[in-house]
This record gives sequence, structure tokens and C-alpha cells, in this order.
Amino acid sequence: MPYEPLIFLLIAVLVILLVLWWRERRKFEVESVYDVDGLIDAFGEDNIMSVAYERGKIVVDVQDVRSVDLQAIKSYGAEGVNAVGNKVKFYFKEDTQTLFDSLDERLKTRKDEAE
Repeated sequence: MPYEPLIFLLIAVLVILLVLWWRERRKFEVESVYDVDGLIDAFGEDNIMSVAYERGKIVVDVQDVRSVDLQAIKSYGAEGVNAVGNKVKFYFKEDTQTLFDSLDERLKTRKDEAE
């Protein structure tokens, strides 16, 4: 049948759209569960140099680790909070990658607004 490739393409597009929709929906759920802005405030926005996702953990490179409120980070649900040098590493039981994406995007948005 000449319509088989067209039907296959239509199904593929629908699957891609559903995956994209699910990721955005999931991202919104994570942002509503975790206080991303509060997490940034615990580090001190001006204190954050960079944020990375490494081996299942969020790694925040800061200028002064002494000014980071580690207890506040734990109170937002972070586990394994560890400060080594100028880096603070932590993870969440669920959705660490999604939370990292939200955190990174929020920091970029705040930086753009400040400029």
C-alpha cells in the first residue's frame, strides 16, 4: 500500500509530540514540588559560578562555600549534600535530572533579566 510510509510517519510524529509534551508536563510538576528559587537563594544567586549534572548529582560551583546554607538545601529535600572545595554536590531521590534542568534554566533566565 502506498499509504504505509505516510501512516508510519504520522505515528512517529505523534509519538515525538507526546514525549515532548510529557517532558514539559513533568518539568512543571518538578518545579511545583521543589522550590527552585528557594534552592538558588540557599546558595546565594551571586555566589553561584556554574551548575552541572554529574553522575546523578547536581554540582554547584560557588565563589564562597561558607556562605552556602547547607541546611536549607537539605530542607528542600536534597540528599547527600556534600561541600568539597568550592563545589556543593547533592541529589534528590527522584527527578534530579529534571530538577537540574529547571535550576539551570532558572539561573540563565535570572542572568538574562539582570543584564
